[in-house]
Amino acid sequence: MKAHTIYIVLVLTLFEAIDFVSADCYKMSGCRSRNTGVEYKENDVFADVNQIRGSCAQCTCQKTKQFVASCMVVTIVPLKSTITKAIYSKRRMLANFAEDREIELTEDEAVLVKCEHETIPKFNIKTHMPQFHFINYVFVTWESYCCTKTKSYGDAHPYCKVTFDETCKPRAVLRDKPRRRCPMPLRKILRG
Repeated sequence: MKAHTIYIVLVLTLFEAIDFVSADCYKMSGCRSRNTGVEYKENDVFADVNQIRGSCAQCTCQKTKQFVASCMVVTIVPLKSTITKAIYSKRRMLANFAEDREIELTEDEAVLVKCEHETIPKFNIKTHMPQFHFINYVFVTWESYCCTKTKSYGDAHPYCKVTFDETCKPRAVLRDKPRRRCPMPLRKILRG
């Protein structure tokens, strides 16, 4: 009986921890700090302070790609050696596949992408062969993935507020004199 009770308590504790972690992470469009207005680059880490909740999150700027279209391109290339010519002439439809390319587009360019209908042009099968490759068009966006680094603070004295530095370290200061420490104690509250 005791083993079952411990198991149930452990399972409930794990579910609460998972819910708490997922509730404290979020995604923002772009990589601009809402606090300072500074624009960050890929893989930069910065703080996102929420003054209303009295919390601070650490964010990472990431470049994301969204698929727009993939277009096939056919070109005719000359056969390079007599061995290749012999193999190609026996099989009749041997083709060469070149490496695919990826082209990054802006939002305005992504709307205009249109693939042309490709047909294999006529060519001399004894001296040339078709080469195929794909051009993959992607739309590039920047997103910030943030997770709360500090818990929220509550029950602050009305004359005090919590501020955070660029590493999300909290500091209680007076509301009217933010350079002076708050002499009243603060209490952390967990929100999930």
